[in-house]
Amino acid sequence: MAFSMAGGGRSGPQINVTPLIDVLLTLIIMFMLVVSMDPEYVEKTQIPQPNQKETRRRGSRAPL
Repeated sequence: MAFSMAGGGRSGPQINVTPLIDVLLTLIIMFMLVVSMDPEYVEKTQIPQPNQKETRRRGSRAPL
C-alpha cells in the first residue's frame, strides 16, 4: 500500500515562527518606548495654576 502526497515530493523543513513573533513584538515595544522618551516628541502640557486671590479668600481650607 502506497500513500500519495499532494505536493508530489518530500516536504521541506518547517520554520517555527513563534520566536520570530516574540522578537518582533519586543522590538516594537522597545521602539515605542524610545520614541516616547524623545524630548522632541514629548507632549507639551500646561497645568492650570490656582488664582492667588481665590486661594487667599478661601483660607487654608483644602478643596474636596
